[in-house]
Amino acid sequence: MSTGAQLKVLLDGSSGFYFGDKKVVSDINNYLKKNDPDLLKQLLPDRDKELKIGRNYPAALLDGASEADRDARQAKLAKLSERLSGMVEAKAHGGEALAKNLFAAARFPDGDSDGKLTRGQVESKLYAAYAPAHNPDTDAATLVASPMLKGHPATREPGFKKLGAQEQLTAISAKNLEGLASELDKYQKLFAADPKLATYDKLVGAASEDVWKRYGGGLATHATNGDIASHILPTADRHAIQGFAKGLTGDTSRAAKVTHTSDTNTQHLATHDYAFFNVYPQTNDALKREMLGATRYLRETPEVASSAMAAKAQSFTFGLGDFTAPERLSVMTLRDPVYPAGGTTAADARKRMEGADGFATYGGAEPSAGKAKRHFGTEVDEYETSSRLFAGQDAKKALTMNVHVGLYKTYYGLYQDVLANSSKDPTSSGTSQEGEAAREKRLEQAKDKLERFSHLVNDITAGPRPKTDGQMETAEDCSHRQDKAALAAIKLYQYPQLMVSGPVDISRAEKFTPTQGLERAPTVAQVAPAETQVQAGNEQTRRAITQ
Repeated sequence: MSTGAQLKVLLDGSSGFYFGDKKVVSDINNYLKKNDPDLLKQLLPDRDKELKIGRNYPAALLDGASEADRDARQAKLAKLSERLSGMVEAKAHGGEALAKNLFAAARFPDGDSDGKLTRGQVESKLYAAYAPAHNPDTDAATLVASPMLKGHPATREPGFKKLGAQEQLTAISAKNLEGLASELDKYQKLFAADPKLATYDKLVGAASEDVWKRYGGGLATHATNGDIASHILPTADRHAIQGFAKGLTGDTSRAAKVTHTSDTNTQHLATHDYAFFNVYPQTNDALKREMLGATRYLRETPEVASSAMAAKAQSFTFGLGDFTAPERLSVMTLRDPVYPAGGTTAADARKRMEGADGFATYGGAEPSAGKAKRHFGTEVDEYETSSRLFAGQDAKKALTMNVHVGLYKTYYGLYQDVLANSSKDPTSSGTSQEGEAAREKRLEQAKDKLERFSHLVNDITAGPRPKTDGQMETAEDCSHRQDKAALAAIKLYQYPQLMVSGPVDISRAEKFTPTQGLERAPTVAQVAPAETQVQAGNEQTRRAITQ
């Protein structure tokens, strides 16, 4: 949106103008004489031939003015706002300075005692009206050229450079999906070759099938601590509004927000062309509200965990399928693109990477951009954003396959840890009493982790069973227990973020505010149910999610 167009959005809400700068008034007079002499004549009292400083235009109405007089003044005001915006638009150089002077002359009914708007008010008005269309090819090209994807294996494939930008993203996504399928195949063979591991295979398959179905009804949510009136804007568009408002009002006191997402854009992805969404699996409403309310982007200062909930905190939820359809450019990463470990400090990373149940072990190193590393028992689990990025309809497959691989990897690593601590090293000539006690302690810890992990995975699909008080679970009890277990398992492997090109209309979104809860929109689209109709059976599920 041009300077003149942004100014017009603001001036359309003004109540009049009070000019105090001789040069500005002279320039306006000259412009109106040439482009709209009739309007100039309508604005002037009978004796005047041009606008003068120190006066209100259009002239203020006296108390008791008729409705016709009010309508006539409003028509003049609307025409004057249009002409002044056009004057800025026509100026080849210095349009920003002129816009600032015209804004300073404008008076607003919702302004301060002098009728002036604050920077925050300017931004709010522009957020409501500003939704420029994006070119998906340009957005895709910017991402493909980012430092994060530099040297990606797909870029070295024959014919890659001849592809269009969106096709290149698709090729990168397909290569990453191949990588997940290869990992899945490796663990399936390992489990098939070991009778003990094979006993866990059924649990892994059932849990993976459940995850597939949950993401069939998956959600994409954008959370904010500020104003959104009609569209969710990509970062570049928000920055454009903030820059314009700062220049117009002269208010530079508000420091730019620092969040992981802004770091991602400026340092790692080298792009501001996308609106960001968190991706969630389908769960019951209570757990859904808990998930929606937990995101840091609802807080006054998102990068500070203890920050208070923002007064304007709100989020907008869509069906995941709304954005992964072929006609829309969307790209998903399975963790925060720049800090996949979950934070900028070792303490933050340990909390996210080890999980609430401590099934993983994090080494404690400071997180590095785009990478993360931890252990499940003896098994190394390494993550790199560039190999966990998926475009369009590959997203749902990746969401399930990554959990499937994660379940296998966790079982395998924890099981191997039990074996490694089950007997003393045969190459050792002797073992001290203290060393043997330490080994037995490690063995018990390893067995405990494996047992607790099996319990969690089983909880995802196990039917109704007795509760601690001896009463049988109701259908609702069982469903809520399954939802909680599924979410805990999923969070162990991914916190997906979806990047969507261009502004996103919120008229069909489900709105959530921490104080009021959910406001359902009857037209929120969901992924086509046919996509979720995966037949039962471990082998069939694996085929469905690896095709």
